Amino acid sequence: QLVSELVSGDRRKEVEEYVERTRRITEIERTSTEKEKTGLFIGRNVINPVNSERVPIWISDYVLESYGTGAVFACPAHDQRDFEFANKFGLKIQEVVRPPQGPSPLDEMKAAYLDSGVMVNSGPYNGLSNRECSRKIVDDLSCHVGAEKTVQYKLRDWLISRQRYWGTPIPIIYCPRCGEVPVPEEELPVFLPEKVEFKVAGESPLTTNPDFVNTPCPRCGEPGRREVDTMDTFVCSSWYFLRFVDPDIDSFPFNRGLANKWLPVDQYVGGAEHAVMHLLYARFFTMALHDMGLIDFEEPFLKLNHQGMIRNNAYFCPRHGYLPKDRTERDGKNLCCTTCGYPLEIRDEKISKSKYNSVDPEQYIHQYGADTFRMYLMFMGSYEEGGVWSEKGITGIHRFVNRVWRLVNLLQKTPPEGWETGKSPELERLRHYTIREVTGDLEGFHFNTAISRLMELTNSLYLYIQDVPPEEQHREILKTTEEALITLLAPFAPHLSEELWHRIGGEHSIFDQTWPAYDEDKILLEKVTIAIQVNGKLRDQMEAPLDIEDELLKEMALSQQKIKKYVEGHRILKTIVVKNKLLNIVVQ
Repeated sequence: QLVSELVSGDRRKEVEEYVERTRRITEIERTSTEKEKTGLFIGRNVINPVNSERVPIWISDYVLESYGTGAVFACPAHDQRDFEFANKFGLKIQEVVRPPQGPSPLDEMKAAYLDSGVMVNSGPYNGLSNRECSRKIVDDLSCHVGAEKTVQYKLRDWLISRQRYWGTPIPIIYCPRCGEVPVPEEELPVFLPEKVEFKVAGESPLTTNPDFVNTPCPRCGEPGRREVDTMDTFVCSSWYFLRFVDPDIDSFPFNRGLANKWLPVDQYVGGAEHAVMHLLYARFFTMALHDMGLIDFEEPFLKLNHQGMIRNNAYFCPRHGYLPKDRTERDGKNLCCTTCGYPLEIRDEKISKSKYNSVDPEQYIHQYGADTFRMYLMFMGSYEEGGVWSEKGITGIHRFVNRVWRLVNLLQKTPPEGWETGKSPELERLRHYTIREVTGDLEGFHFNTAISRLMELTNSLYLYIQDVPPEEQHREILKTTEEALITLLAPFAPHLSEELWHRIGGEHSIFDQTWPAYDEDKILLEKVTIAIQVNGKLRDQMEAPLDIEDELLKEMALSQQKIKKYVEGHRILKTIVVKNKLLNIVVQ
């Protein structure tokens, strides 16, 4: 409507023809990033109320009536679609956001600059952060030119079909006489043909197989055509968990009795991006099936855990964007772009091929083994937050894997007679403590801390066999602790644990064994190690009875030879006690 009112007379016919062509294009086609930009100047200009500049009015099919007011102020330097449009039609590209450091990238700009920066060519806003001053600009426009701030919400249609090969065929046949006809149930499922061409553009590869496309109408027998779009993969993944409880049935989609018995799923694991995709769709499907009376539960999953993202250093050039490692070079202390020589920003970014900071798993699996790679991914940070990739980090895990291997082989040496008579209450306590903590960490998805507990237990086993004389070692406690270590390690390093389990004479697979149990009473300490500080500096450590009284603890500390030299000749002002952990003696 607005276009027909504003177009100048000499351009009306051309503009009306363009508008009519645009009406015949779907919204998906119009917003496609692969579609070449088209547009027309309608012969009119508007006045920018902020600076009184004349701005030409163009129309283009990628601008949608549902976006904003339907008329938008283009920003080609900082919007990729506007950038492509301006380049095609030779329109002015005005830079208004510049990288925080460095010159304008306009001279060599191959894409719109979309990152944060400082405002330029923006009058009173020059020098301000574009993120920080956006609210101020809106407020100023409201005061000075009568603009109003509004919020628009958009619910995107969820498409069931895609123009690609690997989805489930849609069982519909189009007949000139009968219209849309479902494929008869006895002819289901419809199988994808094996011979298709994948080089076609703008349509499904299924169109290239005439034997698949051309088929008689099930009702009248006249020649018909199959639907060539396939269902989106979310259509299948939104209810697959119902099928898992009985995957061999072939007469109906899922076993209702078993589904109601075993479901809903106890634990859902996925990335945060799935919260508005797979998770939401699965909830839609489950609710619909419940309302249809096909299942007894409304929610598909009882608990949700999101895994964090792995990050890695990415090299960013203000002129050329993100660069691969081979397009960087060292110039003194600075890392520079090999094309323009400009110093690069090293950014901590989520691993992505587009930012050239991805990690090749095969390289590290070949170098260190699958167990090391797997365990490092769990150890590098908390499950929910992810972590930063580190070459030093993965070598540290590799050293731990080798330490466990050497330890078990060391413990396999035939012990002398009489080892069973020794005692090791601390090692036994630590075994029960580790089982309890690792069990809780696994249930809470705290894999990094669970691996830390196993490292502590491994170190304690080494110290025990090195520091305790052979005649005082207890072989049964050593054997039980060794078995517990290998079993607890199995979820993190399955290949190593399976091999070690058989080396110590274990039967069957380690994954057939019962998870180790712990005794809470054996975890209680009779003695604790107390750190002794003088004026806040650690000076000594000592063992003391659990829950010892503060005054008695003070007397014991002052009797230690190392402490005497720091307090003799000084007046003790006060003592600070952290129960069962620390004593700080403050002297003057």
